[in-house]
Amino acid sequence: VLKGVLSYQTFALRSLWNLFRGKRFNVLHRRTDSWHYEVDQLILGTLLFTLFTFSLPTLLTYALLFSLMRSGVVMTCGAMSIATDLMNQFPLFPLLLRIKDPRRLPGTVYFRMMGDTLVLEAPDRLLKSSDFIGSSYDILNCSTSTKKVSLMLDPLNTLL
Repeated sequence: VLKGVLSYQTFALRSLWNLFRGKRFNVLHRRTDSWHYEVDQLILGTLLFTLFTFSLPTLLTYALLFSLMRSGVVMTCGAMSIATDLMNQFPLFPLLLRIKDPRRLPGTVYFRMMGDTLVLEAPDRLLKSSDFIGSSYDILNCSTSTKKVSLMLDPLNTLL
């Protein structure tokens, strides 16, 4: 809206400046020709010219203010979008898990039988099946003669 008002005001100022100088734009020949205006036309043109001239700085100030506000809003939205993308990509859960309970981080795990108990072994830590009470895995068929371990997912235990 403001762009239309500014373009109309600059067009009117250009036309009124030509009227003030005693010239007129010839649309057919696309040039400015001399023209003799009556006194009433010159007085009305002079009044309108001063009105448009003094209101132009106000409109330019508003245009500058609104364009700065719009660019500020666009930059704020862009910064918030970048911050959201960074927060979505930041590995917060693994970092907090590393601080709270580093044994729960995924890594290389080896299954080994020690006597009658199943031991999950990692390079830097040693886990036993008793550490996973309430987990969704049940240990079945732990026989020491075959050294075979089978794990089965219990769907009822996962819902709890």
